[in-house]
Amino acid sequence: MECRSVYMKRFDEIILLANMAEKNTEPGGNITAINALTRSGLVLLCGYFEGFVREMCKEFVDELNELEIAPSLVPIRMLSEHVVTCSDKVRNNKCQSFSDFIMNVERSLPIQFDSDKLSSTNANPTVDTIERIFNVFDIPLVLDELSINDFDVSEMYNIESQIGDSLRRTILRAVDDDSVKGIDVINIIESRWRPKKKRRRVGYLNIIDELLKKRNRIAHGEGFDSVTPQELKEATRQITKLCDGLISKLTAKLAEMTYQTSSEY
Repeated sequence: MECRSVYMKRFDEIILLANMAEKNTEPGGNITAINALTRSGLVLLCGYFEGFVREMCKEFVDELNELEIAPSLVPIRMLSEHVVTCSDKVRNNKCQSFSDFIMNVERSLPIQFDSDKLSSTNANPTVDTIERIFNVFDIPLVLDELSINDFDVSEMYNIESQIGDSLRRTILRAVDDDSVKGIDVINIIESRWRPKKKRRRVGYLNIIDELLKKRNRIAHGEGFDSVTPQELKEATRQITKLCDGLISKLTAKLAEMTYQTSSEY
């Protein structure tokens, strides 16, 4: 994707700031400059990350429009989002978009999607935002898959019993501390009140969460989060790798839809 080269150069700017900060760690260096450079670099990294996600998704939709894919091959969530956009225009007395959409579906003609609308991050590249956009493109669990591939993670969910420690102690007291009976009671309860799945904030989920948390505190002047040059470099490396992973998912989806389109003819 064309946006990659642009944003890789921008990520290089973050490394430049980290290197400048690192030089100030040497004897005679300016401690204030270290903090100013790394903290501003982290905020800048978040901005570039958001821009990169937005632009790669915009480029994906633009390339999809160029393929002129029949509505029947378009992910249903994309069609749904397009209907919402058309409905908004109807409420503003602009009915032509909705009429065109209905006609194109009926005649199996290509639909031109609004790339700005479908790639909107609302200037906040959270886990939920990224997954919402990629779900619309029919690329589910994108951050889970990339986290499992790039980190020492085998499972993104924990199974947690809904019976807490306090209830377990109460059950044991009720059976006169007979552990066998206690386990039997717990098993009966859990057969009716099943353990729940809880998503682990590991891999890229944790990286994004922590990055945005620090960004928000720095940007709003809440406390004083220090960022070392090494931490800034590592965060940039991880975000760069994540963006490459997201691009690979979008590229694979485009290839899949291109193949489906060619098979139609």
